Amino acid sequence: MVYHRYPKLGVVNDVTNHFILAFEAGRGPKPDVKRVSIAVIVADAGYDSESNHCYAREELSIRSIIR
Repeated sequence: MVYHRYPKLGVVNDVTNHFILAFEAGRGPKPDVKRVSIAVIVADAGYDSESNHCYAREELSIRSIIR
C-alpha cells in the first residue's frame, strides 16, 4: 500500500452559530484523534459504525450524530 502526502485541515466548530472554535492545518495522512471536552459530536459518514456510536454513548457519555 502506498500512502501519499496531502494537505489536511481539522476543524472544530459550534454548529449552533457556525463559529470555528479551533483548527489545525498539517499534512496527511494522520489520525483524527484529539482530547477535548464535548457533549455532542457530529461527524461524517466515514465514522458511522455501531462501535463508534457505542463508544460515544457508553465510554464518553456524549451524544453522537453521524449521518
